[in-house]
Amino acid sequence: MAFAAVPEPLPAPGNGQVVGIDRGVAISAALSTGELLCVPGLTARERTRLRRLERKLARARRGSNRRAQVRHAIARLRARESDRRKDWAEKASTDIARRFDVIRVEDLRVGAMTRSAKGTPDSPGRNVRAKAGLNRGILRSGWGLLARRLQEKAPGRVEKVSPACTSQRCSACGRADRESRESQAVFRCTACGYACNADVNAARNIAAGHAVTARGGYRDAGPVNREPQLLASLTGGEWLESPAFRLERMSKHVSRERREQFYPVAVPRDIGLHLPHLTAGEALMDALGDDRPSPGAQRDEHRQVG
Repeated sequence: MAFAAVPEPLPAPGNGQVVGIDRGVAISAALSTGELLCVPGLTARERTRLRRLERKLARARRGSNRRAQVRHAIARLRARESDRRKDWAEKASTDIARRFDVIRVEDLRVGAMTRSAKGTPDSPGRNVRAKAGLNRGILRSGWGLLARRLQEKAPGRVEKVSPACTSQRCSACGRADRESRESQAVFRCTACGYACNADVNAARNIAAGHAVTARGGYRDAGPVNREPQLLASLTGGEWLESPAFRLERMSKHVSRERREQFYPVAVPRDIGLHLPHLTAGEALMDALGDDRPSPGAQRDEHRQVG
């Protein structure tokens, strides 16, 4: 008879420090402090022996004693790898829980991420073998095991952050750009030039608790690179001088010479809200003082005559 002994939660150190953890395949866990933690899997010699045993298993006859012996040897290697992963997760989670007051991780659905891509006979999947290899890498890194042990050892101190764009956002200036991720290990911001390890940069974004939108800004403050919008209070000359009046949005009813003459401005999308009875092109011609009668003015004359 065996009894499970559940250890008590670890007390918080009380130093007020916050750490972010970015989980990956090449690097199992990267901390915002710059530490890189990797799961100790099988050695090169053990991996070679495992491949040789798997080939031997494929040739063995089903139901034979030789096949049973090979399966037992493979199971022993798999169990050794699993034991090392569990030992690493226990030691890493204990060390992190003892050193930091607040622990922030990405809110990842590991079960959905490691789902098979084979599909169905009617709708077969694509890149099935590549996805299977990625699934094995994720499970081998112990993403779910590390997060679960952290929650059990530091209850109430583990926070989950949205993983959106954490690997694309610069932890120095806050700019989010997919081109900044030069490779799996290198992050170089296209805006400020800040460079560091890509996993460490993502861990720092997680530690800051930033939920970044696809446009590149903070979720609670709005995107920082959103196009300027036209204010309802801008009318007449103020409207023409507003930044939202952009060149590329000018209507096709205006000639190229007129667009070049009034270069700093362009028609916004919501121009109809300010002049509801006119189209964008008609409103622009009226606002620019075009000598030619606009269709809107002709319609007004017909209404007065009628």
